[in-house]
Amino acid sequence: MRRPQVPGSAQRGFTLVEVMITVAILAITASIAMPSLQAMLANSRVRSAANGMVGAVMYARTEAIKRNSSIDLVPVDDEDWSSGWKVQPSGSAEKLRVDAFNGLQVSGLASDKLTISRAGRLEDTVTVNVCDEDGYATRRVVTISFSGMTRVSQGGSCKE
Repeated sequence: MRRPQVPGSAQRGFTLVEVMITVAILAITASIAMPSLQAMLANSRVRSAANGMVGAVMYARTEAIKRNSSIDLVPVDDEDWSSGWKVQPSGSAEKLRVDAFNGLQVSGLASDKLTISRAGRLEDTVTVNVCDEDGYATRRVVTISFSGMTRVSQGGSCKE
């Protein structure tokens, strides 16, 4: 049974014009926020990769000491460190750990592998730069000392 409408009472709800104005304001706000969201996601991806490098080095160092043999950190794709890296015993194809990444630029590693001796040491100090391909992120610099200790710092814009 329908209730009779009382004269002078208004219908409740939004008009089409009000809804369209609200959607337009939301679209403008989202378009303003999008560039900062891209930078935030790129920074998160670069930070994750740099911390992944630190974790892989620490894992390789632990395995080298535990196994009393050398452990290599090698790129996933032959000589391209940008796709990620894997930890494996020297002279073996056995993979102990694999960290794969997309959309990164990794530079500073002169050779196709990092070898950690059975004492947990490297031959020399290594500095690795991690950036995103698009240049939105802040560069992360991973410094690995000859003793195997690691440090991550910010290194400026990736666009440079």
